[in-house]
Amino acid sequence: NTSTGLSYSDTGLTANTSYSYRVLAYDAAGNESGQCAAVSAATEQAPDTTPPVRSNGAPSGELAAGTTEINLSLNTNEMGTCKYSTTSGIEYSGMTDVFETVFALGSTVAHITSITGLADGNSYSYYVKCQDSASTPNVNTDDFEINFNIANAADTESPSVPSGLSLSVVSSAQIDLSWSASTDNVGVTGYKIYRDGSEINTSTGVSYSDTGLTASTSYSYTVSAYDAAGNESSQCSAVSAATEPAPDTTPPVRSNGTPTGELAAGTAGTTLSLNTDETAVCKYWTSAGVSYDDMANIFNSTDSTSHSQAVTGLSDGNSYIYYVKCQDTSVNQNTNIDDFEISFNIAEAGDTTAPTVPADLQATASSSTEIDLIWTASTDNVGVTGYKIFRDGTEISTSTGLSYSDTGLTASTSYSYTVSAYDAAENESEQTDGVSASTQVSTVPCMLTDFETGENTNGLIGGGTGYFRHQSGTENHLPVVSPGAVETNYCVEYITEAWELAENGDHPQSFYIDNPNSRTLIEEASGANRMCAWVKLPDGYIQSGDRNFHFGTYTRDPEIPSNSAGIHFYHTFSIPGSTQYWTKIIANEHPQARSGDNDEIGNNPTNSSGWDYYDGFTRFYFHTKGGIYPTPGTWSWFIDEVKFYQEAESEDVQNVTSISCTYFGEGHFQINWHGDLRVESNSHHYELRYSTSLITNANYSSAAIAPGCSDLTKVSESYNLMSADFTIPITTGTAYFAIKDLDSVSSYVSKIDYFISEINDETAPVRSNGNPTGNLSSGTTSTSISLTTNETADCKYGPFANVAYADLPNTFNNTNSTSHSQTITGLSDGQSYTYYVRCQDTAENVNTDDFTISFSIANAAPDTTPPLRTNAFPQGEIDAGTIEQDISLSTNENATCKYAATAGTSYANMTQFTNTTSLNHTTQVSGLKNGVTCNYYVKCKDSSDNINSDDFVITFSVADAQRTNNSTSSGGKSCFIATAAYGTPLAEQVKVLSRFRDKHLLTNYYGQTFVNMYYKYSPKIAEYISHRDWARSVVRLMLSSLVNLIR
Repeated sequence: NTSTGLSYSDTGLTANTSYSYRVLAYDAAGNESGQCAAVSAATEQAPDTTPPVRSNGAPSGELAAGTTEINLSLNTNEMGTCKYSTTSGIEYSGMTDVFETVFALGSTVAHITSITGLADGNSYSYYVKCQDSASTPNVNTDDFEINFNIANAADTESPSVPSGLSLSVVSSAQIDLSWSASTDNVGVTGYKIYRDGSEINTSTGVSYSDTGLTASTSYSYTVSAYDAAGNESSQCSAVSAATEPAPDTTPPVRSNGTPTGELAAGTAGTTLSLNTDETAVCKYWTSAGVSYDDMANIFNSTDSTSHSQAVTGLSDGNSYIYYVKCQDTSVNQNTNIDDFEISFNIAEAGDTTAPTVPADLQATASSSTEIDLIWTASTDNVGVTGYKIFRDGTEISTSTGLSYSDTGLTASTSYSYTVSAYDAAENESEQTDGVSASTQVSTVPCMLTDFETGENTNGLIGGGTGYFRHQSGTENHLPVVSPGAVETNYCVEYITEAWELAENGDHPQSFYIDNPNSRTLIEEASGANRMCAWVKLPDGYIQSGDRNFHFGTYTRDPEIPSNSAGIHFYHTFSIPGSTQYWTKIIANEHPQARSGDNDEIGNNPTNSSGWDYYDGFTRFYFHTKGGIYPTPGTWSWFIDEVKFYQEAESEDVQNVTSISCTYFGEGHFQINWHGDLRVESNSHHYELRYSTSLITNANYSSAAIAPGCSDLTKVSESYNLMSADFTIPITTGTAYFAIKDLDSVSSYVSKIDYFISEINDETAPVRSNGNPTGNLSSGTTSTSISLTTNETADCKYGPFANVAYADLPNTFNNTNSTSHSQTITGLSDGQSYTYYVRCQDTAENVNTDDFTISFSIANAAPDTTPPLRTNAFPQGEIDAGTIEQDISLSTNENATCKYAATAGTSYANMTQFTNTTSLNHTTQVSGLKNGVTCNYYVKCKDSSDNINSDDFVITFSVADAQRTNNSTSSGGKSCFIATAAYGTPLAEQVKVLSRFRDKHLLTNYYGQTFVNMYYKYSPKIAEYISHRDWARSVVRLMLSSLVNLIR
């Protein structure tokens, strides 16, 4: 450095270090003198400000038993004086005991002093502080500890045997033990507990709770004491006790309900009774599914295992059902769906009055094997059950209606009939006066059962081979295909692609059932003069012209000139074009058909064309005269019940031929026929009548004239075609028709009947109005699917498309009508549902396509509302001296709740309740003080992350110690189960139970044990109870007796 004076101070040097200095002078011009001779000096040592460092304190650890004196020692890093004390935190100046010996060991200073009066089994701690010898002494401010202990002398003495062992049976799974304490020369460490000779646990106290035991089982216990040296006393005398029986959780079993069956008429009162397998209180009701609590009628004699109750007001002819539920002494009730039924009925009063005699008995022969009976109803004081039918004096059957058909009779035979009425009490009226009727002349069926081979089951068609053939020749044989074993139903399929429509001129499509040997069917039918059949046109067939169907005889008489071969006598029919309905056709033998020589069967004369057959039913065939197929393909002609028979009485076959009858439903008929075929033009007038019973030549005038059919004339010159189209009030059963030529001198009429049956219905049900549709509201878990059909039907449904009706798994619950419905359950939000429906009508027509019912359930609206908080607990003032307390609240939805002691704290920064995430939330707070008001601010978050923005405050205060405790709660913990049962911790019953806990249970060992177990298990039980009304009712019932007893 430089200096303008004659001195300088050099600072910042290192202690105890030598330095050398020189000085030179300089002027303003910068001229310097030479340096003076060097002078040296050393700095002083640094001052000592650090107290002594202490180490190597001895002794330490455990010293041998019997040691009574030791040297207490330690080392310091510098010379000084050390003191000690047996109390920590004493200042150095306050210590009086000084280490006696101090000597240096190199750079270390040792300090030693003698300690005496030590004893076995004791621990010792000495706290050392030291002061060094600096000019300003440095003293330790912290303690240096020297710790050691003197070992105990070996302990070989066992404790005394525990005495006064007693057992307390707590439950079916727990027995509590208590005993008097043992003594020991050193000290008792604990007790060993033995059950049935085996050690099961230890206890440091004089009690033990043995849990997890088996109900109704005896156990033997002993106890021994042991000390820290492992010395064990002998076991005390054994004491035994048995656990309680298992708790009853099963509702009563009910049996032997009486009365049953039918009680005597006139019984106005009876006694209901039943037994239970345990003592119980039983109630009854007259409706099923009513809960025990809601039943108002308690058995008069009950509260045992036998129960009885008188019931009155009974009356004859009625049935009674009583539904019984019971509750045992453990409050186990039969559930809502578990009804025990006592059912019986009172018999009707005796009926001794017979019905009146049936009136107006009539008998009418409907065929050669059947006579139909009808009569007028009888009356009875109670009611007619049915009617007995007698034939020739012998009962043959019964009927619940006013008609009967007697079948299986012999043709052309007279039978006599009577009828009587009877009631449910088997009182029978007198029989009616007898009426008689004769069966018709026997018909001769000639069913063509096998057209392909020409064979038949009754031998009526002999020889030759019958077949279908195209009219152009006999080469194109088309065998008839029978559908199976039903010999009266022939459904025949033809391939029309083989022929052009115009190929054969007048007969574009003709098929024959022929007899190539020219043998007359009428001869083989044993005198049959009538042929009938049911036919139905092919689907898609288009009618054209006045005769689209030929069926029956085909004959010509060369004696009546016409063209080159005479007049053709055959039957043509104009069948309506609808392919939905069947048509009945009748072909009578024509008078001119018998002009040939009947003695030459099989050898009748023919012309060059081979068509001259002179006898009636030589052949029958059909062809599509004028009918048009829209396109080539496979076409089905249907033929049913082809018969040849002898008509029961003569008909006007001269003027009425080729009759056909078609039904269109709802009473609508069309009947066609031809007039006299021997003349070119027939100007006759006709009348058509109808009836629900057989029309004969004799009763024709009593039948009703069909609407618009009193004066009918021909509608076509061709073959003198006649037609009647009308609607009558007959829609079921058989309709009988008769046609009379008003210009003929003949008194005969021509007849045809038509049986209306399901054969006409071949259309599957039409389905409509499927519901529901669109989007249903969220929360919908069930709905009713429904639809309507245009006719009575059974409907099925399933979840998959294209499943056949027979294979659909589910039948509508409400069906067999035109309205169909079914309840669907298990629906959930956000899902779409489609059900596929097919139906079958009473004619067994089945849908082959799916009818869909589709809908969806809307998604639930998003939850944007935070939880609602209620039931703050505790409130008001709690007991003085309470330092910890359970706080609780409830929410209206599952939530996670947190709390803070400062208002406005965010949810994220709050402390979470210990028991939360459900509807009830509890946690424990501590650090409470007398006379202080506590505020806890609560926020909750639901499962949709909606968080309360405001504070819910739980406020209470701890009573001052100087004042009487008027707290509304007790002990600081909630009575969880009682609070759940009564809905609030402020309920008076909860307060009573809380005070009992604090004043009685918590003041003794057994009570404390019970309370500890209660708080271990009760929160889960309370959570279960709080969600179930029935459980809350049961718990309140159980607690009410306890609360009353405590009061």
